[in-house]
Amino acid sequence: MPTNSGGHQRVTQLPERPSVHDIKDFMTAASKESGVKFNYGWRTETGQQYSLSIKHVSPTGRTCEWHMHSGAEANQEELWFQLTDNTLRIYDAMIEAIGEDLDAAARADGMSTFTTLPTFDGPAGKMASPSSEPKAPPEPLRHPHNLAETFDNIRFDGERILTTPVEEKLKGNLTLVHITNLLQSIGLGQMSGRLRVKRNTIWAEIFFENGIPVHAEGTRGTGEDCLLQVICWTEGDFEFEPKLIPKQKTILRSLETLILEGVLLHDNTTFLTSAGIRMNTILARIRPNLSEIEFEQIVRSGAPSEARALKNFYLAVDGVKSVEEIITKLDLVRSLWVPVCADLLRCQLVKLSAAKKPPSERIMHGKLFDSSLAESVKEALIEEKTGIYSYAAFLLMLTEMVRCSHDSPVSVMVLDVQPAGTKEKVTGHLTDEEMKELAWRIDEACNFKGIVAHYDQNEFAVILPGLSADKASRRADRLLKSLVSTGLQVGAKSTSLIVSIGIACHPHDASDMGALLAEADRARERARKSGSGVSLSKPPSM
Repeated sequence: MPTNSGGHQRVTQLPERPSVHDIKDFMTAASKESGVKFNYGWRTETGQQYSLSIKHVSPTGRTCEWHMHSGAEANQEELWFQLTDNTLRIYDAMIEAIGEDLDAAARADGMSTFTTLPTFDGPAGKMASPSSEPKAPPEPLRHPHNLAETFDNIRFDGERILTTPVEEKLKGNLTLVHITNLLQSIGLGQMSGRLRVKRNTIWAEIFFENGIPVHAEGTRGTGEDCLLQVICWTEGDFEFEPKLIPKQKTILRSLETLILEGVLLHDNTTFLTSAGIRMNTILARIRPNLSEIEFEQIVRSGAPSEARALKNFYLAVDGVKSVEEIITKLDLVRSLWVPVCADLLRCQLVKLSAAKKPPSERIMHGKLFDSSLAESVKEALIEEKTGIYSYAAFLLMLTEMVRCSHDSPVSVMVLDVQPAGTKEKVTGHLTDEEMKELAWRIDEACNFKGIVAHYDQNEFAVILPGLSADKASRRADRLLKSLVSTGLQVGAKSTSLIVSIGIACHPHDASDMGALLAEADRARERARKSGSGVSLSKPPSM
């Protein structure tokens, strides 16, 4: 068996098509040399050249990246691509690509034949159930249609698999169809339209043109980062609506690349969670006196993340800042900070600190003044029953911030809070103690230097000076999760909440304060009607 080995590739010419046992051996070899690409080629009896490549990509599991090509090396054509640790699915896809009969090939290789699997070819695009009645064979596909499981911790039960869907409205749940199967199916089917995925109050919309993702937006952001986070979801309802075209393009990389990165993001997120990392976790350096040269040598050998991103995150770790404060300071989206933090932990450069965050102290330098003067003015602006700024104080501060902002952004969030299962506003039926509790919860969740105040009739708002609308949406998402996850608890009474947040930004969305508040009100109303939780006045820019 001629073999050419070297560098990060291994090339082997096989005497015949590989069997399922050979494919299992391929994956075992790849798992032992993570990151190395193994290429296996063979010729059929008719002289047609095929090749199968595999590379282990999962930091914690056995997930591999598989590609199959036809033709000579100088003129190869890719037949399919999959991310999986399921060798039977790879064998199935390979046999179909070659054009062999699957049952005959399985018997020749000493395997039992596969059972028929349900598809999306049922009425209204819903998952069809297995049936004992014989069915007509499906139309031949230009590409193999079996799409494999992706994440290592999700068992593939051998009963449900998504085939290339017809161009119609599809509905389903991610507990039955994995998100990567769904995305790959839309890609293979060259479908155009909008895929909407909703998980509780969190949602995302992904737009496709001829099977290529071109735009994504939702409560977790926009563009590629939004799509990458959706790839990590394992539950939620989805619906595909054909022929809906976006007005902007925020996704530039291929679906294959994004799925691969999404798998790694999921693995790194699982690693951080298992290590005890939370948003309020304080990190410390293991070797505080580490030189820059030593740091570069360590990360060069053990961390695949970009060196500059690793260094910036490492320098921000001081044993005082929490993870949330670090990523806020560096302005990092989830798809960037999660792998960086995971790599620093794996390289044993940082650790969880046992230190508690010290209380902030106001240190005065220079001129001494009577702080009671400022406090007396503040007390006059505070609503005594709730302990936060009054609506009049909100209008005064926002007016001054807009007037003095020049070109610096000033964002405002307006909140509609209701009890779950009703259409009446909860703030209209709260006691003074409950209003105070709700105001305190909002103020506590907005510890990112936002100014919390009353708004209009028994409502709330947050002023975010210096933040653009898309950055403000990340803060709004955290506030939303905080209120929805725990509800309102006063004494023995517990109330589940539905929260709708509208966001507008000066000067991007409006040039004066009146228009700014109107835009925020309209965005909040859209969030309330759609159930999305958070809505921006305008889609965020790239």
